[in-house]
Amino acid sequence: MLAVVAVVTAGCASPSSPLPEEQDMPGVWCGSEQEILTLKADDTFEITRLSKTHLDELLGDPNYVDGYRIRMEFDGVAPTSGSGTWSFRVTTQGWPFLDLSYHSLDGKKSSDVLELGVDHDEEKPALVIYDGNRDNSWLSWFHKCDMPAPTGSPAG
Repeated sequence: MLAVVAVVTAGCASPSSPLPEEQDMPGVWCGSEQEILTLKADDTFEITRLSKTHLDELLGDPNYVDGYRIRMEFDGVAPTSGSGTWSFRVTTQGWPFLDLSYHSLDGKKSSDVLELGVDHDEEKPALVIYDGNRDNSWLSWFHKCDMPAPTGSPAG
């Protein structure tokens, strides 16, 4: 499920200052809700400590009641880790996005996609879940952090 962000940013102006680029993405990113996102140079990723905000954006579906997919697909237990591939793209308006295409959530096959805005906070690169669109506040974010990349694949 792609977040609504792509649709609502079509009318926004181009970014006023340079934003992070694709070569800036690989590394370990720490989330505002304690998530650890590792973006690897081979375009794969691993994430641990998945937050409620992240899961709501990833698994939320306007056709179902909140939490429906977690109850039905994960026996009521929210996934805590995931893995897959990431891709970087820039809209025609010049806004960069990072798409996380999940292949696995807690070891269960997944085909969900989460779109993160690529932004900055006081010149510090940030990966962002927006509250609707780029003009609104951030629901959750990731900043690069000084942590060693996890070894192995906790997501299976």
